[in-house]
Amino acid sequence: MKFLLSLTFIFIVSNICYSQNRIMTKYISSEYHALFYEVVCQESGTSKGWAIIYDNSHHKILKSEFNEIQFSSDAGIDTNNVGLDTGYPDYIIYQDYNFDGIKDFAIINELYGSCYGMRSYKIYLSSNRKFIFSPSFTKLTENYCDMFQVNYNKKIISTFIKDGCCWHQEEEFAIKKNIPVLISKVSFDYRENNGYCIETTEKLKKGVWIKNTKKIKLDSNYK
Repeated sequence: MKFLLSLTFIFIVSNICYSQNRIMTKYISSEYHALFYEVVCQESGTSKGWAIIYDNSHHKILKSEFNEIQFSSDAGIDTNNVGLDTGYPDYIIYQDYNFDGIKDFAIINELYGSCYGMRSYKIYLSSNRKFIFSPSFTKLTENYCDMFQVNYNKKIISTFIKDGCCWHQEEEFAIKKNIPVLISKVSFDYRENNGYCIETTEKLKKGVWIKNTKKIKLDSNYK
């Protein structure tokens, strides 16, 4: 009871611009639950804060700070599609990223922190019941568009990036010693606007990059 009461305290922030709100506790799994603390600047409307993950014995597992996100008054966390509100993106994603069979955490960092105002996350990999911040996995959410995709059958992670309407690139990473390693990329370039797309594929084979380029005729309806 003393633990629960302590979580309800309102903290005073020295900058008068800010007030702090506590977001309700929700269970992520049978082992973990999360508390989100939001610090809102009433003048600018921006918010910062932190998430704390506890095990169900109330031991703090990790603390992750975030920037520029939005909460609603009835925000919560779903067990499977783990987000704080159905009207907002997933703020916590709990799944295995390094293919060791143990789930890891992706915790929101910025709601508009990656390309074209998409989300960025901080990635924490599970290790001996601890969660260790991974700069290399985190970069995949900061330097590309939105959260990366995980393919468990192929054991690869894929990313997407674009430049305007007419160029985008997809990349694939294998995981070696908990580090994402680029193994292939394919780009699609429509910028010549001459009825063709330039597709460039690069794959890493035995330490050597193999590159192929081809022209693809576009459908007559493409503009």
